Amino acid sequence: MYSLILTDQDYADICWVGHRYGWSDVLSRITCPGENHISEVDMWDFSKAVEDDGPLFPLLDPRSDLYEKLVILWQSIV
Repeated sequence: MYSLILTDQDYADICWVGHRYGWSDVLSRITCPGENHISEVDMWDFSKAVEDDGPLFPLLDPRSDLYEKLVILWQSIV
């Protein structure tokens, strides 16, 4: 299991990006505000979506806390 803690604003940002990109589409379906426990299968779906999108997390500011959380999550996949 993987863990991701999202603030209300983090989740709102993910939902705002919505179906424009695979990473946000996956996360909007498998997470909610608060502490999320993400299965191995869902993490592989997330990883594939990130790789298919091209640059990391389009539409997110690379200086944002959410961007940093998602990079750490993505890099934690074994």
